[in-house]
Amino acid sequence: MTIQVEQTIQQVEAIFRFNQEVGRRFAECGIASTGELLKLYEELREALARISLPELEWARQEAIRLQKRLNELGDELQHLCALKAAFEIRH
Repeated sequence: MTIQVEQTIQQVEAIFRFNQEVGRRFAECGIASTGELLKLYEELREALARISLPELEWARQEAIRLQKRLNELGDELQHLCALKAAFEIRH
């Protein structure tokens, strides 16, 4: 019976140490407790609930179109730079 009690105490101590380590890691991220983490989770869920998936998809597609256009513009500017450099070479 004494061995079981000692094993139980060791298990409880291990869980307690683990809990302290989790708390330390949370604190490194600026989170004071698991309660605060759950509150942040709820706030995130509420904030995301205010944005519809179609709105997010529209914004994503617009970003893709903009990225494509900026890449095209970058290519055009690169060609202009090469053309300008070619004209500036003295023959």
